[in-house]
Amino acid sequence: MKNSTPPAEYLHLKENEVRLLQEKFNRDVSTWPIVIIAVFIGGLMGGLVAFISGNSIIGIGVAAGFLVVTNSWRTSKSEEAKRTGIELNAAKTELEKMKSA
Repeated sequence: MKNSTPPAEYLHLKENEVRLLQEKFNRDVSTWPIVIIAVFIGGLMGGLVAFISGNSIIGIGVAAGFLVVTNSWRTSKSEEAKRTGIELNAAKTELEKMKSA
């Protein structure tokens, strides 16, 4: 009769996979501090450009450019977090099945 219990090394590998996916998910989700800093820097740069050039329209354009780039980056991180969350849930489910086998 074949033993259905996975060897301890497989359990250890799956536990490591779950831990690494959890760390990646946490990094992908926690983007707001970076977004806030980027928006602040964009505002400062826009103000500086407006002051130096004497043209507030150019300054607004620089600040808006920062906002667009920051939002694109945040959106891509959000999508990545969704994918990582799906992988994490699948790995957790598989680990629980392995432990209960």
